[in-house]
Amino acid sequence: RAAALSEALPLVSGRFDLVYASWVLEHVGDPLALLSAIERVLKPGGYFIFITPNKRHPLIALNRLLTRLGRWQTALVDRLYGRAAADTFPAYYRANDPAGLRHLATQCGFGVATLDAIPDPTYLAFNNSLFRAAIWLEEGVLRDRPVHLVGALHKRAGN
Repeated sequence: RAAALSEALPLVSGRFDLVYASWVLEHVGDPLALLSAIERVLKPGGYFIFITPNKRHPLIALNRLLTRLGRWQTALVDRLYGRAAADTFPAYYRANDPAGLRHLATQCGFGVATLDAIPDPTYLAFNNSLFRAAIWLEEGVLRDRPVHLVGALHKRAGN
């Protein structure tokens, strides 16, 4: 386990078979630097596995709008999730759409093993009515832009 800024991971190059990021990419200001650092520390044939919000989903667009309104987003996150302002981190959404992720992966020397958009109606599971509405939306209107992206980037042999 290690903690560091993404552009300066204090790790030996070619050391890891797997790097995993859960709900991280949306918070990265320079995703090219992050993916380059991850590619550097992976062994040839290694994988970077991630899950992140899909910025094409309306809930993510709403979150981006609320972020611009400052205290509204902080108050809403506290009310819905019981999360203090100190536990709410800036989100940039610079690596949060399929085309952008594919482009970044190619720039950093990764192959895209998988990149799937998956629905998750539990995102709105604050009560039964909202949960049912989310199921209806995810299966209908929002079928082509599910809320999450799950991917596996593969470091090519010889890189």
